[in-house]
Formats: sequence, structure tokens, C-alpha cells
Amino acid sequence: MERAGVYDGLYHILGGMIDPLEEKGLVRERIKKLFERVNTEHSGKNGRLNTMPKAQVLQDLAQRDGASRAISQQRDMRVLAKSGAEASDIASLEIILALSPTKLGEFTSNYITRVLEPLKVKITRLARGLSTGIELEYADEMTLRNALDNRR
Repeated sequence: MERAGVYDGLYHILGGMIDPLEEKGLVRERIKKLFERVNTEHSGKNGRLNTMPKAQVLQDLAQRDGASRAISQQRDMRVLAKSGAEASDIASLEIILALSPTKLGEFTSNYITRVLEPLKVKITRLARGLSTGIELEYADEMTLRNALDNRR
């Protein structure tokens, strides 16, 4: 994304995806840091986020954690944060999930969405679909479904 020059906001690198079969891991810790970062950086600006003490945040995240662990071998997993016109308004903050469209990517995206839910920020994902130049007959079912669902 940086090489393409298509995004000029902030990054929060996860360094991998969550494996739902393992309990703890680096990616879960980085997701907790993302929660703390969003909560801290925007809490004093409009009062909406400064309602959950850090201890409660960590306890809540631990309860949401369930039994899973991070796989941190893939470098391209990113969470992007971009403020709208008024950075002081948490409602204008958008978290863009830029994860690979795999089962682990889906699990990680859903996990991040659940973790950040109390912050009431806008969470989006990169669009998925057919690549330029691909022959339609070689596209898999998930790619075709995403292309059809996200058509414009």
C-alpha cells in the first residue's frame, strides 16, 4: 500500500493473524495495543471513549480472547487508522482492516471488530473481488461472491 502511494494515514502493524486454536500470541497483544492506542489518542477529545479504565479494558479483552493465538509469520497484515475532517471527533475515525482474504484473515478481522466495538469507531475492510486481467472461469467461488456482493 505504501509502495502504491494510495494511503496517507496511520498504520498499526499486526505482524500476522490470529490462530483460533491457540490461546495467546503477539498479534493479540498488538490488537490490545491498537485498542489502547485508539482509546488513549481520542479519549480526551470528546469524552466518549474515556469511560473504560485500562484495567477494565484489559479484563474485557481477556474475556473476549477465548482460546486463540497469533501467527506472526506474515508481514502484510495491517490495520490502518484514518481520521475524517475533524480528527477530534471519534465518529470520524475509521479503522481500515487490510488483511488477507483467508479464513485466518476473516477470523482476525471479526476478532478486531469485536474488540474495538466498545469504542464505537467506524471499522471497514478493503474491497475484494476480481483482479484486473483475470479470466472469469479461473476465479474461485469466494472471489466471485465478493466481487458480486461488492459491485458498484
